[in-house]
Amino acid sequence: MEDRADELIKKIETAPNDLALIRKLKELQSEIFFRVSIIKDETQVIYDSHKRHLLGPRFSHEYIVDNKEVADAFEYGVGRNEDFGGIYDQKFTFFAKAFPFHQKTYVMRTAFPSRYLSDLKEDLEIGFLALTIVMLLLFCIMTWLIISHFTRPIHHIIRAIASHELKTPTTIIHGFAEMLYEHPELKEEIKCDMIAKIVKNSTRMTVLIRDLLTLSDIDNLPLSRLQTCDLKEIVKDCFHILQDKFKVAIFTLTAGDEEMTLVADHSLLELAMMNLIENGAKYSKGIAHIDVSLKHTDRQIEVKVKDQGIGIPAEDLEFIFDRFITVNKAHSKGMGGSGLGLSIVQTIIQKHFGQISVTSEVGKGTTFTIYLPYAA
Repeated sequence: MEDRADELIKKIETAPNDLALIRKLKELQSEIFFRVSIIKDETQVIYDSHKRHLLGPRFSHEYIVDNKEVADAFEYGVGRNEDFGGIYDQKFTFFAKAFPFHQKTYVMRTAFPSRYLSDLKEDLEIGFLALTIVMLLLFCIMTWLIISHFTRPIHHIIRAIASHELKTPTTIIHGFAEMLYEHPELKEEIKCDMIAKIVKNSTRMTVLIRDLLTLSDIDNLPLSRLQTCDLKEIVKDCFHILQDKFKVAIFTLTAGDEEMTLVADHSLLELAMMNLIENGAKYSKGIAHIDVSLKHTDRQIEVKVKDQGIGIPAEDLEFIFDRFITVNKAHSKGMGGSGLGLSIVQTIIQKHFGQISVTSEVGKGTTFTIYLPYAA
């Protein structure tokens, strides 16, 4: 109602006088919802879309109004009220808003049957929930199709785990959506909490699908995508992108004057470096310090990505590259990851005939070491 009132006020506030204002409202009659009144600063009605034909000759522009919403609008700028309308013999929702008109204060008052608003709100909620459920079902169907088609080369490895990882958020989304659909009378705060959980789990599924597609893409890496890449520039690009996300993080690159070029898929290699650097920033307390060093060793480029973060427990190091593994579950849950990030990194490095290893100490940080063949 407030938005509609604002639209009407904008259309009439440029009128030169009261008569022109009334004429403009009459021209807009087809656009006006149930009832609209204009009250001058002397609290006199100068226009009412319905009163004249209801009161007939008894209606006068000197008709005095004394309504709470009008009084509030004159005093505070806006006013709202629900009251019983004697003429129509039903309950109405009233909204009034003040606006300046030729150095005077006028008020536009709108009225709408309360039961229509309640019915409209309920119809919108039911419609929204029905649409949400349909979209979620389509999303789930697409998810299974993607897993079945795109991950076929790695299907034997991740089928059971991926199935579980996707079923969990799907079950949560379905449960909350069904609850919202069947119980529209739930309190607003309960609805908001359920919707937030639906959004969170939808995001989790989106991340998971994206990472599964990445794994499939890596598994079918064509030779045509390989090109000569400058590893220094790739690391600098990662720093530039991540600096916007981690404003206070400190990123440093240590490399000599030698060229650090290698034959690789530029996008995938950048993704691997981005994952490692971003993990270092995410899993750091306070200001993150991430150092990337590059150097030549025996026809290879040695890459070290070192952070001063929370570290990884010794007993978890051997599983760190496994798919769907998160060693710090409490911390990772808040980050919204899929548990595939380091597995993707390892797969990218192996596809480029490289090796990756990790050392870590809880409370002091983690270092990933990569060896990649460089271009002669």
